[in-house]
Amino acid sequence: MSNRILVVDDEPIHRDGLIAMIGKLRPAAEIIPANNGREALDIVNGRDIDITITDIRMPVKDGLSFLEEIHGNMLSKMQVIMLSGYADFEYAHRAISLGAFDYILKPVNEAKVDELLTRAEKKIDEAKRAEEESKLYSISFPFYLEYQLNKFVKGRLKKAECQELLELFEQYKTGFVITTKIKNYSRFSSDETDSCRADIKYLLKTALDPVFHSISFFDQDNENIMVTILTKEDSTVSNRIEDMLISNLLDLLEPFARQLKEQFSLDITIGIGSRFNIDSQSIINSYMDSVKTVNYAFFFENSTILASGQIEPVRFSNAFGKYVEENEMYDAIKKVDYMTASAALGNILKRFTREQFADPESLKEIVVFILYNSSRLCQSFIREDEYSLLINSIKEDIHRVQSFTGLQALADDYLKKFVDIMGSNKALRYEKIFVDCKEYINKHYMEDLKLDDLADKFNFNSNYFSTLFKNYSNMNLSEYIFSVRMKKAKEYLKNNRLKIYEISEKIGYKDVKYFIRVFKKTYGMSPDEFRKFVANKLL
Repeated sequence: MSNRILVVDDEPIHRDGLIAMIGKLRPAAEIIPANNGREALDIVNGRDIDITITDIRMPVKDGLSFLEEIHGNMLSKMQVIMLSGYADFEYAHRAISLGAFDYILKPVNEAKVDELLTRAEKKIDEAKRAEEESKLYSISFPFYLEYQLNKFVKGRLKKAECQELLELFEQYKTGFVITTKIKNYSRFSSDETDSCRADIKYLLKTALDPVFHSISFFDQDNENIMVTILTKEDSTVSNRIEDMLISNLLDLLEPFARQLKEQFSLDITIGIGSRFNIDSQSIINSYMDSVKTVNYAFFFENSTILASGQIEPVRFSNAFGKYVEENEMYDAIKKVDYMTASAALGNILKRFTREQFADPESLKEIVVFILYNSSRLCQSFIREDEYSLLINSIKEDIHRVQSFTGLQALADDYLKKFVDIMGSNKALRYEKIFVDCKEYINKHYMEDLKLDDLADKFNFNSNYFSTLFKNYSNMNLSEYIFSVRMKKAKEYLKNNRLKIYEISEKIGYKDVKYFIRVFKKTYGMSPDEFRKFVANKLL
């Protein structure tokens, strides 16, 4: 397949390296470079681009700003892949919400780039086929209408086309959009699926006819989703009447769900969107609400009918908070304590299902992020290629999960894997070495402790020893020595018999001015001020 690929990065080494890698993987592709989001925007506005791979952080215009400015039909025809570092995790999640196809963590590897290109090419090919098929559908009005309704609820129609469709509902005043997710009809053959879809539409219309006029169509982007626009003649609907309408709707939908289960052995989830007035944006908003609502079926195992507003979502700012259980989990992994690590992870996940529910895709990203951080604890104990495969599999496996219980089980399996790696003889030996190293520092902090000397004492290469120490201690060696010295300084300052320069020498600093400066930077007050506060019992 010959595609046009745009590579956007302000760092020439990274950009040229990625272009060379893509050129090797896709010799027939036309690859176009850009230095920043502004150049990229000029290019996509002037040429048809199939795939864009862009860094997030860039001068002039960053990757997110570029993504925000391309929208609608342009973004639907182009797949955007974001380059992200661990520090850019939340930005990467924001990019996905803006319509990016996926993201890849730096440093990139050839296998991952190839896999992402393959998936993007598949989606491009599917979109092109869908567009060609849609042109054929327009020959037959029912197919054309379904095609237009798909575009209508997703906000992809021009204003004039929207007005034409609204004429279908002009005699009605209000309504709801509902989304039906069908979980298990992939077992049917192609002909059986078409017949089953027709039956599902008919059964739903029959169920709703006593109260609502309805028109149903299947989502052309997801064959497991059926969208239904319900309308009613009521001109004014109070909150009480709206509650009654939803109650009536639930009463009508429950027998429909049972019938599908009995007749076709199908499990479904239905999301009811917010009530709309007969205007384009109101209907689009109701559709979006219904999609969000039906996605919460992730947390429920069996057939479920959920109404918009029934489930209170976790706010995004809360979802990415740092919880005390994370540190408990990381400490347990280091101690090869699977039960404690598993319990801590379970407590984190419970936060998203108590009174509020996280958006399922956001929750998956949170779990991916937590597992990435957990995996780094055992990075030093497996080969680099094994670790690369491990972190790549985390994201792929987590995003394939279809239920909350499945997510819990899979995340727990990864924790067990991390603990098993840490539980090897080498991991235990290293743990003991660094416990001994910290004890040695705690006793010899007043000496001129150097990385090379400590590494030699414990039989390690200096660079490797430094990396391992940081993995085990969550701080580098000099930071740990500094923290020990500052704690000892506070202890000595509580003894009025010692002068400041004596304390400085006792903790390993010959330059008393340097000691005073770093102490004040650390605690916000000079040693003398600290001593006075202690004396006055203000600390």
